[in-house]
Amino acid sequence: MWRWKTFCLLGFVVACLSLGYLWLHRAAVGDFVSIDKPVKVRDGISHLRAKLVAGESVTVAFLGGSITQNSEESGFAKLIPQWIESRFPGARVTSVNAGMGGTDSAWGAKRLDRDVLEANPDVVFVEFAVNDGDRDSIADMERIVRKLRASSGKPDVVFLYAITDSTFKTLGRRRMPRAIANHELVANRHGVASVLLGNDLRLRIASKEWAWANFSTDNCHPTAEGYASYNRDVSTALDELFRATGSRSRTEAELLRPEVVLYPPKVVAEDARGGEAMKDVEGRVALATDEMPEIGRVWVSSPFWPTESDPVWALRYAVRDGADAVFGDLPLCRWFEEARAFTGAVSRIVATTNGDGRSVLAGGPWGKDRSMEVPVVQWTAREAGNYELRVDVGALSGHENGERPRAGFEILFVRAGGLETTMLETAMIEKAGGEPLTLSVKVEIEAGDRIYLRAVSSGFEYFALEGVTVRVGQFASGASQAAGD
Repeated sequence: MWRWKTFCLLGFVVACLSLGYLWLHRAAVGDFVSIDKPVKVRDGISHLRAKLVAGESVTVAFLGGSITQNSEESGFAKLIPQWIESRFPGARVTSVNAGMGGTDSAWGAKRLDRDVLEANPDVVFVEFAVNDGDRDSIADMERIVRKLRASSGKPDVVFLYAITDSTFKTLGRRRMPRAIANHELVANRHGVASVLLGNDLRLRIASKEWAWANFSTDNCHPTAEGYASYNRDVSTALDELFRATGSRSRTEAELLRPEVVLYPPKVVAEDARGGEAMKDVEGRVALATDEMPEIGRVWVSSPFWPTESDPVWALRYAVRDGADAVFGDLPLCRWFEEARAFTGAVSRIVATTNGDGRSVLAGGPWGKDRSMEVPVVQWTAREAGNYELRVDVGALSGHENGERPRAGFEILFVRAGGLETTMLETAMIEKAGGEPLTLSVKVEIEAGDRIYLRAVSSGFEYFALEGVTVRVGQFASGASQAAGD
């Protein structure tokens, strides 16, 4: 009997402690969004509303992943500006869609300045709940909010929580998915309005009108019907947000506490290391060896290397549509200090370094037409001679979206002046986690001739070739073959 009483007493104590913890936790973080209360106004959108009432022009910006990027045609990135114009006739609304497929809030925080703040927005809708998944995203979402609130325009901020099939089920069990819970902690701390999407979908599935397949053909990307469902949720939320009289309760002094780091500290680039002389397959030592500096660690700031003399190496990018690559006057990459990386036109990384300090070359989707930006490494010969180019790739990773996912490089030889182009070699890693790749070509070169190393892929939405090393050795006459032989 005493054991049974002891067990009951312990159960009672544990229950009391649990309830006490939940009460303290709720008091600390406040109310979160839920399927019963999908909109939290908090400090609201008073800045945007005041400008619209005054008849001023406004800029609406969107920051998120592919769900935001693709919402421009029929989703909320198109709906919200139209909704504002319908409620405020004559309003001049500029829209900026900075959605980028396959990116989370960490990347969003880094590219926020260049992709969003340059437009001086009045309100920013942030959508990263899907891509943040189960990772700890609190610091990144904090950084996004603080950078927005510290900017000159001090825009309103609204978090949009898109859903996946699994988070939809989690919400149906009245539990909070981790990403949304993390984002809500930040939203509640800073008075950010938040909107939980998927309520319209829940009601339609509950009434047997829809199944998940009506909403999405995969685990998260909405169909046209799916975006229409999201739009109904967003319209309801906008009605509530514009009716509310919320105002910002956080002061700038509280927002910019000294311990908050808005930007990561800069890393001083190391001097280029002199690698060992290259040897060919017969063991002959090269007369001279050019080794591509490690990107993002040694090679920084400028797409050219070296920067103080005639460049030998250059970083460019090409835009590929599907599996077909177009070669021509390729644009130069841009250095992105926030990410310690080189990017193309849409701020997606095309060249950086991994945790081991080794170069990474990557490609990813560009815009609504699903074309892809891919890196191109250019090497220019200082003098004539017989050369061998050798490329090593340690690993392949990425998001697969087709059969036989693979990625690698094409090596092109271009005579000075661009009058002759020869494809020398193509080699691919067949799948993520496949064997490392090594390829080499030999070519007879005149001064000013160039070799282009262009990344190619198939079956990937985005990919990364990791641990890339590129070396070019000059050998004595007879040690190499002519281009095209």
